[in-house]
Amino acid sequence: LLALLWQFLLGRKAIGTNEKSLLKVFALWAGAVFFSTLYGLQPLHWISRWANLYVWCSLPLGLLIFLQRDEKWNKIAFVVGIATLTVLCGMLAYEGIIYHRRAGAIIETNVMAMGSVLSVTLPSIFVCFLDERVFGKYRWLVLPAFVICNMGLLYNQTRGAWIACGLMYLIATIVYFRRNIEITTIVLVMGLVVGSFIGANGYISRRWTLDPGHSSNASRVRIWTSAYNIWKDHPVLGSGYMTFEKLYQTKYISKGAMGHERRLTHAHNNWMMVLAEQGVVGEILFWLCYGSMLLYGVKEYRKYKDPYSLMIAMVVAGTLVQSSTECNLHMPYFTRIFWSFMGWSVYAHNLWKEKQLDETRKN
Repeated sequence: LLALLWQFLLGRKAIGTNEKSLLKVFALWAGAVFFSTLYGLQPLHWISRWANLYVWCSLPLGLLIFLQRDEKWNKIAFVVGIATLTVLCGMLAYEGIIYHRRAGAIIETNVMAMGSVLSVTLPSIFVCFLDERVFGKYRWLVLPAFVICNMGLLYNQTRGAWIACGLMYLIATIVYFRRNIEITTIVLVMGLVVGSFIGANGYISRRWTLDPGHSSNASRVRIWTSAYNIWKDHPVLGSGYMTFEKLYQTKYISKGAMGHERRLTHAHNNWMMVLAEQGVVGEILFWLCYGSMLLYGVKEYRKYKDPYSLMIAMVVAGTLVQSSTECNLHMPYFTRIFWSFMGWSVYAHNLWKEKQLDETRKN
């Protein structure tokens, strides 16, 4: 905070229009959540939780956007991030292979939190491999890291993360197909190999099902129905921040709820969780925030065709898809990483844009 304040006092970094817009929509969404703490249960207790998630954990976005650094510094940050994630995913794969269980306990006891993190980070790593402009000739070193990370993703066994990453990989492959047919062909071959591995491995493939009758899918439908019923009774402003757990377990739980469903503290879906706790107002501001960030990445990519604006879109889209099956808004572990990757990507894109604009002026 002191470093950020020092930058502003010295006037070394002006806030760009795009950055202002991103921070404004985030502030509106964070403000809506704060307001909902006031009419929820135990306001003072949950205000401190709000401050942790919406101030402290989101601080990397502001710091990484506004603290002055150069392109080399940013690439070093990306390298450190990829290396760290590779080690963690190696541990996930080890845990899944050796102990034959959903991987995540070694690093983070909540396996769904790990799935959320992978949905945000792996698509960005994939772009680093596809686009030679990020690491140049060293991009081939990203390939083994990407393979190891996807082994961790497989053994984490979070289906929402599988769907999110799969969709982001497909979009990135289509985007880069014309740019580099050879690389995208390699990716497609790797995809076939991995797909064959999944199909042949019953331990993994048994988790892959979209059958509505499957116990996991059926339980989510029941939970979402309960969240909908909470919203129906509190349509405009919702029931209040962090009230879902008590309302669900005491009044709105489905009659068909089984086992762990009775102990759930969230709606297993960000969209439904927001609708229940912050109502229509919160839902609109939630989508305004994340939708604006997604649209920003897409628009900037269409204009500048750089890898970093594509990463911005991938980070947001990945978490929106994955959070349709999991509620990760209340996970500090995930939130810090989400805003860190957003901060890196936005600043890297700004550096790219400034360099391109300077070249245009010279010409």
